[in-house]
Amino acid sequence: MKVKPENVENGRVHVNVSLSADEMDLYFRMSQEAVREEGDLSPELAKASLEEFCADTQVQNKLRGYVMELLAIKAVKEAGVVPASQLLHLTKDTVLPDKSFEFIVSVVPKPVVELTSYDPIEAYEGELFVTEEEIEKELADLALRNASIVPKDSTDSVELEDFLEIETKATQDGEEYEHLTAKKRLYKVGEKFLPEEFDKNLIGMKTGETKSFLLNFDKNKTPVDVSVTILGIYTEVAPEADDDWIEKKYPGLGGLDGLKDQIRKEITEKKKPMFDEACASSALKQLAKRVNSTVPEIVFETRFTEMYRNFCKEIKNSQGVGIEEYFYKQGITEQQVKEEMARDVRSGLIEGFALDAYAHHYKLAADEEDYEQVLRSIAPGDEAATRHEYTVSGRMYILDEAALRNRSLRHLLDTATAPCR
Repeated sequence: MKVKPENVENGRVHVNVSLSADEMDLYFRMSQEAVREEGDLSPELAKASLEEFCADTQVQNKLRGYVMELLAIKAVKEAGVVPASQLLHLTKDTVLPDKSFEFIVSVVPKPVVELTSYDPIEAYEGELFVTEEEIEKELADLALRNASIVPKDSTDSVELEDFLEIETKATQDGEEYEHLTAKKRLYKVGEKFLPEEFDKNLIGMKTGETKSFLLNFDKNKTPVDVSVTILGIYTEVAPEADDDWIEKKYPGLGGLDGLKDQIRKEITEKKKPMFDEACASSALKQLAKRVNSTVPEIVFETRFTEMYRNFCKEIKNSQGVGIEEYFYKQGITEQQVKEEMARDVRSGLIEGFALDAYAHHYKLAADEEDYEQVLRSIAPGDEAATRHEYTVSGRMYILDEAALRNRSLRHLLDTATAPCR
């Protein structure tokens, strides 16, 4: 394979790739096998001769795509170009087993930036801690989850949040309304299981009292005639979270102090990911200020276009609506979204280039932990398959870049003068 890079006017680099007929034989067989494995060929094409197979327009487009995907990143590497965006493949040649093949990889090169300083940064001004208020709230919530329902005094009347044992009778147009008829049922006032009017009529009633009223479930139908008898009124009582209760509920934990220690650990673990993210964000912002150049417009425009296109595609897939309808429903404009996205893209590019420069300066190399962290962020639980997909699609350079930047960030945080605590 021969490669020849060529600068073009818009800031892109076109890498011209040439393969001999002998080289193409291997890549043709690989792409042919991939096309057949897709399983969407017509019965005629599946049995067609090699000449007829290659002459089909749809098949030929797929063959070209597979060959260029297989070779594009390799060609770019050999040309000494580091991509800052997705690669574009261009060709007019036909893929055949005994014919040479030429194509162009169009790429936006990543700029080489330097930092004004590579000295350690102050990672984060805050500290990971848990307040007593947070622990007390968790204790109260825990006690409430273990609450029991006890009868209220016989003189008490129904209040919001009370539990009631009720008998209900309901009719509509003289016929029994089954959904609201029961000899005995437990009902919590205010749970919004039934219309608000139902609860309003219950509040103030006492045990043994019966009350009849009308409910409108559907404005187009006759109201439902409801009769409710209060059989019992109950309230929810949470246990006191003292040593005795805790020892019975959680034996061996060490009473109240032991439970508080356990809660403190659990809250700390919940907070840690957000705290680590805040540390990383603070470190990146400090490092980005040391970049001594701006983002080239071609790099920004290409990355922004990719992100906005992916955003529109995601809205279509997840919401099932076009982007204009989505904006209308959200009460926002396309311009607002684009302006916010543009800010994010610029800051993200600067931070990424800063990490690249940092890695180059300290001669860092990504390890397996870095790849695993990146893959978990992309597809948690499906890391192996995702890595395979990036490898076979020729996009491994994206993972390589992300893993090395992850290594840079780890080094940046580990060597900070005020490390995260």
